[in-house]
Amino acid sequence: MSMDRDDVLKESICILPFLHLFVRTDGLVAPCCISDGWDISVNEGDIDDVINHPKFLELRKQMLNGEKPKVCDICFKNGHGMRNDFNNLWERITGKNYVELSQELVDENYNISKLKSTDLRFSNLCNFSCRMCAPIYSTNWYEDAKIVYPNHVVNMDNKSIKIGDNFVQKLDKHTNNLNWVYLAGGEPLIMDETFQYLNQLLPNAKECEIVINTNLSNLMYKKTDILELLSNFKNCHMVVSCDGYGEMGEYIRTGFSHEKFFANVKKLRDLSKTKYHSISFSFNFTISIFNVFHFFDFIDYIKQEDLFFDNVMTQWVTYPYHLSVGNTSEEFKDKVRSFITDNIAKDTTLTQKIKDDLNGFINYLNVFEPTRTEHNTLDFVKKLDVLRNSDFRSVSPWIENEIKSI
Repeated sequence: MSMDRDDVLKESICILPFLHLFVRTDGLVAPCCISDGWDISVNEGDIDDVINHPKFLELRKQMLNGEKPKVCDICFKNGHGMRNDFNNLWERITGKNYVELSQELVDENYNISKLKSTDLRFSNLCNFSCRMCAPIYSTNWYEDAKIVYPNHVVNMDNKSIKIGDNFVQKLDKHTNNLNWVYLAGGEPLIMDETFQYLNQLLPNAKECEIVINTNLSNLMYKKTDILELLSNFKNCHMVVSCDGYGEMGEYIRTGFSHEKFFANVKKLRDLSKTKYHSISFSFNFTISIFNVFHFFDFIDYIKQEDLFFDNVMTQWVTYPYHLSVGNTSEEFKDKVRSFITDNIAKDTTLTQKIKDDLNGFINYLNVFEPTRTEHNTLDFVKKLDVLRNSDFRSVSPWIENEIKSI
């Protein structure tokens, strides 16, 4: 039986190209933060020229014709759930079906007139250098990258990169239309631009939801109480990156202090309950070859610390390939699948969200096509350990014998 048009569009449409702007630290634009990129820079013209660039027009046209654009393969072919998440988000915000909404937002030439959502990485300024990151997203990665990722820095004049001068001012014409803003980095809570933008948004704060991806290494910026500022918005959700506790957390996220981090999390928890009721938070745990067997230990730890509720998000490394579980041998992936399914069956306290995320990860392992990489995983890990005076064997001993780069 053939599908009717609405059913076809439900399968082909992601709402983001119809209302959203994602900008990387270097000023380049893509449909979203996980899609393939484009050679389009926000520094080359007006914001309206960018959101109605011919590549955006073609993307919207393809989706509205029931096609699944190749630039979005990570969702359509590799099983990532972001498309569904954002379609659901915008149905909640607007009260409209995402298929209908996408058709309302474009004119006959597939142009849009209002930007309702932004995902911005103002610069790569960061006080951490997480092992699965790169110099484009962390200033602290630059010196190590000269050794382990020389091709990443060949076109970088220095370790600091930013979207461009006066970019916050360029966004001002769309300020009153924005309903959802996502800020990441680098580390957004140590950037001047983040606070310029938040203050620019204040007149429309009660109509705007804020999401901030942060390492939560600080809760003050200069003289600004960060939580007090964020409490002005309709709501603010802080996505707190944490890929493990104790030694595992400090190994993966170089710069991470277990003691300081969990002190800040507990302060955030307490203030969100007693004073800043519009602020919430969740942990964002990124699965890599380092911590794939640590996830359930992490869950047990945050339960012990009274930090566990329906607040754990799970994602996984897709790139760099040599740190992705998806790019390992089938034998190793079978062990991971069994480990996850066995633990899901054992732990009756896991939320449905966690189960869905982990099943999404298993689906990713099932459909991801291994990709050749210029880096041998074990060689890369050992080289970085030398630079950082660390030893993977203390936290991830399975890498020695189990991990094989494709």
